[in-house]
Amino acid sequence: MITAAEIRKKGENLYPSFLRAFLSGTPFFPKVIRSDKSLSDDFNTMRRELSEVIDQSKDRTGYGYTIHYQRVKTRRHTEQDLPTAICFETENDYVRFLRKEKEVEHFKADVAYILAELPSLGEWLLQNPLKVIEYNGAWHDLMAVCNYFIRNPKPGLYLRELPIPVHTKFIEQHKGVVRSLLEFLIPDAVNRDETLFEKRLNLKYSEPLVRVRILDDFLAAGMFSGLSDLSIPETQFRGMFIACRNVYIVENLMNFLTMPGLPDAVCIWGGGFKVNILGECKWLMEKEIVYWGDIDSHGLQILSQLRRLFPHTKAILMDFATLNFFEKEIGPGERTNASILEHLNEEELELFNFVQSKKLRLEQEKITHQYLLEKLAACSYIRR
Repeated sequence: MITAAEIRKKGENLYPSFLRAFLSGTPFFPKVIRSDKSLSDDFNTMRRELSEVIDQSKDRTGYGYTIHYQRVKTRRHTEQDLPTAICFETENDYVRFLRKEKEVEHFKADVAYILAELPSLGEWLLQNPLKVIEYNGAWHDLMAVCNYFIRNPKPGLYLRELPIPVHTKFIEQHKGVVRSLLEFLIPDAVNRDETLFEKRLNLKYSEPLVRVRILDDFLAAGMFSGLSDLSIPETQFRGMFIACRNVYIVENLMNFLTMPGLPDAVCIWGGGFKVNILGECKWLMEKEIVYWGDIDSHGLQILSQLRRLFPHTKAILMDFATLNFFEKEIGPGERTNASILEHLNEEELELFNFVQSKKLRLEQEKITHQYLLEKLAACSYIRR
């Protein structure tokens, strides 16, 4: 037999459907909950469960569910009048039973306001009735945000710069619902391939910084007023041009900081961004690019990714000779999911398979500075 707790659970589960019925104007009541469950074998348990169901019914409380009985002859408990259906006959009965009178009142008021402001949100409301309740008290400001973006679908401003009469942190605190609303209202202006909120909605954001060291003092003096260590926003880095010949890309920060002075050269710290950022830097196509990373499966995978973007990329200190020279410094590494690295040469691919299969890693900071200087001096492919 159905219990009072099960009736309440079933009633709560109907709540979203009730809200949608209100939104669509579809009749929802009377709403019947079936209760034809088998009886408990224990007579006292059955009587207690039946008593609880009756005590919480409309007959006893004045609201809630009405019980429909049927005379049933049972093998264990003789003839009994048992519930065959539980029915919420009116909205008032149902809402009071759930103790949601105020909530439903606010829901209806919010729906009326939202549709008065933006009638096109009718379908969104049907899809998200519980969000109307979740954001009760915020809909005036949410409508202000929506109306602004409808008029200005690609603002190109920071959140704090948006001329919307809401609290400066309002959008930050409501990103989830704002994103959902705007994806519905202005789908053609949403960058769906982007996951970052600001990128997705054409806003400015705090960009990752690309850190660059100018390794040539004359180049630093001529282009950057003598500054040699620069942190540049990603989009500005893509569009800039540095009049150098050689570009070193180094993964480890300390090795980046200790790269020696070199003529006509700059060094980019690769640890703070992904390779695809460099892919949009067209000015790198004409540079001699030298990559230095760990000798492990991930370092060689990055080298392959760089070569896909810049086929002329060379590697330094990423070979068997270096691995063998610093054999005592080799530590445990991790395997990468990549199995085919199309842009490695024959020796590099052999090295990748070796460290991948044995899970080895020679971190680039384990390579001595003197060894680096000797190899840099011997690199014939670095233009002087």
